[in-house]
Amino acid sequence: MGGGPCPRFPASQPHWLLCLSFPGSQERPRPEFAAMAPCMEQNPITGVKEPYFPDRDRLSRILTGSMAIILMLCVVMIFLVSVIMYRGIVSTMMYRTGNSLLVSQAGNIANVSSCMVNLVLILLMSQVYTSLAEKLTRWEMHRTQTQHEDAFTFKVFIFQFVNFYSSPFYVAFFKGRFVRYPGQYGKLLGMRNEDVSGGSPS
Repeated sequence: MGGGPCPRFPASQPHWLLCLSFPGSQERPRPEFAAMAPCMEQNPITGVKEPYFPDRDRLSRILTGSMAIILMLCVVMIFLVSVIMYRGIVSTMMYRTGNSLLVSQAGNIANVSSCMVNLVLILLMSQVYTSLAEKLTRWEMHRTQTQHEDAFTFKVFIFQFVNFYSSPFYVAFFKGRFVRYPGQYGKLLGMRNEDVSGGSPS
């Protein structure tokens, strides 16, 4: 197609380097973008009319998608706090039964069951968000496949990082830091904060 002579590269040059040398403005629009774009505009490089989506509209959609990402990250934090509270509630219930076996294993039961709940929530949120990220990226109407994949990868990376590493981050930097001392234990929503040793929450 028009636009001047094609650049020449040595035959031995690796394929990935050729891809890096290919300007984004010369990359063809995605078929889905071409089908959904509201208008046509001339490409300043090739001189050919191509499907076009206004940058201002795309930016507003990206900002809206960013708010959705922040909301999902807040949901992850809420689930993390819920699992922490669940662990405290289960442990407290085991101690209050008066059964010596349950009392001796209260910490283990609470930890194992909360780990299973946390795993289910992590996997569930991962599936839900991946599907949401795919829909948001399509809705943002990125012109080229490279831009589309970059936007999708960024969304998934940010969410999956928080989703998978929020629990280890809590254990490493927060668990046991706000217990204080007997008689004046630190509390979260009326429940004593967790100790690193997993002692009685009563």
